[in-house]
Amino acid sequence: MVMATWRKHSTHAEETRAVKNALVDAGWKTAKVSHGSGTAWGWLHIKVSAPKPTDCFCGQWREAQYYATPCSPCTEQYRTVLASIIAIAQRVTGRHGKYDGDINVDIRTE
Repeated sequence: MVMATWRKHSTHAEETRAVKNALVDAGWKTAKVSHGSGTAWGWLHIKVSAPKPTDCFCGQWREAQYYATPCSPCTEQYRTVLASIIAIAQRVTGRHGKYDGDINVDIRTE
């Protein structure tokens, strides 16, 4: 079996387990990690719950990734959480490149 050059794990199960364990160790107890199917087979999917910023005034934290104009606290919190999750996943998996190494992160509010 030929592995992609960015993979540190030989199977999806190993990669999923490694990322899940790293996220739990970093404090993301509610993280769910899986892989895509079909044409998205190589994508790593991560779902996490994060607290809504205490100084949010827009009420759009859950949708911060979709709306162009959420409030500054929501935007900053979302970007910080996203960067943290991607950095952990990239460190553990060795993924890099286009689309953060084919890593999809879904951030929901607690």
